[in-house]
Amino acid sequence: MNPREARELMYELLSLFFSGATVLFGSQPNAVKPKAPLVTLSTISVNRPMNPPIRVIDGHPVSYYPTTMNLQVDLYTKGAPVDVGEGRLVPAENTALNDMLDFSNFIGSEYFINWSHRNDISLYPSGQVQDTTALINNASYQFRSTLELTLNFTQKAVGYTGLLDPASIKHSAGGTEDDDPDVYVEPEFTPSHSGGGTPELAKEIIGFFTEAEIKEENTNGQ
Repeated sequence: MNPREARELMYELLSLFFSGATVLFGSQPNAVKPKAPLVTLSTISVNRPMNPPIRVIDGHPVSYYPTTMNLQVDLYTKGAPVDVGEGRLVPAENTALNDMLDFSNFIGSEYFINWSHRNDISLYPSGQVQDTTALINNASYQFRSTLELTLNFTQKAVGYTGLLDPASIKHSAGGTEDDDPDVYVEPEFTPSHSGGGTPELAKEIIGFFTEAEIKEENTNGQ
């Protein structure tokens, strides 16, 4: 999984829970703000170690980066109407905080734990649910709440240059793990949307050895 795939997975999760709201990625240009409740997903940062674990698969080095992605979820809503009696003004109740707490409860549930295991990720709140209504600068909504999340997953960098697609790792007999005996590498490459990498660079390879003979000599040359 890479950060883009992780964001798409989070988008699916938010759409599953906030089924009656519109879910958008944060800072999405030219996005029309809907009248219904709005949920935005923003990426704050991505952290990875400099020296990840490495394994050689079918002659190709594979780096396994433990990746931490810090995310922010914002909920914008008009709240709930309050019945204050016939003929009287009906102000709106701020439900943003309570609604976000419901989502926080959801990601602590057994359902979510099973979902995260299926997708090989971990996700948990990295802060408290906050009422950020005072930060709204859009007249379309009255209330806002914010929750920061930490998402952990493993990203693979395949090949001598680290540019091969993770899908290059294949199995000939139905295996699923990288250390299964039927694993092999069939190089596949997809250029980035910013033009990074080339097929020639991605398929570069370096020689390797799996065993070596060690000969001991004493100081007399024997």
